[in-house]
Amino acid sequence: MTTLHTYDQIRRLVPAFTRAVREAAARAHNESEFSRLINTELERLGAQLGIRLTVREQYTLASGRADAVFNRVVVEYKAPGVLRDSLSHSATARAVQQLKEYVEGLARETRRDRDRFLGVVTDGHYFVFVRYHQGHWTVEPPLPISDASCERFLRSLFSLAAGRALIPENLVEDFGNQSPLSREVTAALYRALERHPENLTACLFAQWRLFFGQTAGYEAAAGQLQHRSELRAFLGNMGLSPETADLPRFFFALQTYFAFIVKTIARLVLQAYASGALGAAPLATVAGLSGEPLRRELARWEEGDLYRALGLKNLLEGDFFAWYLHAWEPEVEEALRQVLLRLAEYSPTTVQDDPLSARDLLKKLYHYLLPREIRHDLGEFYTPDWLAERVLTQLGEPLFQMPRPGRPVPRPGKRLLDPACGSGTFLVLAARALKANCFQAGLAEADTLEVILDSLAGIDLNPLAVMAARVNFLLTIADLI
Repeated sequence: MTTLHTYDQIRRLVPAFTRAVREAAARAHNESEFSRLINTELERLGAQLGIRLTVREQYTLASGRADAVFNRVVVEYKAPGVLRDSLSHSATARAVQQLKEYVEGLARETRRDRDRFLGVVTDGHYFVFVRYHQGHWTVEPPLPISDASCERFLRSLFSLAAGRALIPENLVEDFGNQSPLSREVTAALYRALERHPENLTACLFAQWRLFFGQTAGYEAAAGQLQHRSELRAFLGNMGLSPETADLPRFFFALQTYFAFIVKTIARLVLQAYASGALGAAPLATVAGLSGEPLRRELARWEEGDLYRALGLKNLLEGDFFAWYLHAWEPEVEEALRQVLLRLAEYSPTTVQDDPLSARDLLKKLYHYLLPREIRHDLGEFYTPDWLAERVLTQLGEPLFQMPRPGRPVPRPGKRLLDPACGSGTFLVLAARALKANCFQAGLAEADTLEVILDSLAGIDLNPLAVMAARVNFLLTIADLI
């Protein structure tokens, strides 16, 4: 089990690491000596966090020899003083191109997508972060060595070098409809619904069916879908009989499974960023509980008690999908514990360290829970990020667009409402833009958080979409809490 490192733990190490980088840049006479000094310091910091960093130095690839590879982080060291504050500087541009070639070579060798890697160039005076995302390279302007840039580097390194990254691709692999876990959990919840046709479980199911009928259409919610063959294949893949399965009950079980993952991710991220203020046991500890103690702990999540202490009054507040607490039985307990164990292996700080990959994290997972044809039959269509960005640009309001060089910093004062927000695609993109504009204007974290909360609102009829939007929004602002 991976040791969970919190935001605060890493932050406490930052001043020492910043000093070490500056001292290494002053002492080292060449690239090799600088590389050795920094790698030694990183191993020392990893030991303090309880993380064993596996570094491959002078890693030979077809495209050349990378200075250091930490799992999915490729670090290219340059002799102190080589880099400048402009990407157009010839030596800086060459270093970035060299790093791109190393990332591409490592991706080919490990048979992973280029998107899964982060590249960093440093000479002890600057960091340059490089990433491949959605078909093109993103190269950030050089960042001078400071506590802020060193913290960014350490958080990226430890989240991607130790622990499973909290990105859509990993969630789909572990929890999508092709994973054994999704079949096991959904089937367990479905059978629990069958065995508890009365009491509060039945009442919650009846309420959910009413909302589901309003959002999906009553005929579709009853299982009268256009793509019958796809539905039959999907039910069979999930371990249910296509002839006898009760479709509303199946959809309720599947949405409950998704909701449980969403709520657990919210706790995992807050556990890292809020640290002791959350007043809760680590996720791995919770996964080790059994019987009534586990049920009581999950009840605390569902009622929202954990989050109200942080001022999050409506993140989770008891909903349809907490019904499993009233149908608690060994099969349900074991299935949900497996979800907890798997998510406890994830590194939640990826949400901020790798924002491009983590953007609208839950939308892609939900896409891979239901086949596309069935989602569309149920009236569920989601806006792709590129289209949402285009619409926000066409608004002509720079406050909700990422800052650009030379453009004046916009002043807060306008609000954006999405009246059919779904999983929060527009809200997430607007929140990220607001955060970047506020930081560029020099606002403190607390003031930035207040601006974001005052400037954005969303509404949706689907309770599952509202929950996903709330948690996606939380992931965007978690580092400000």
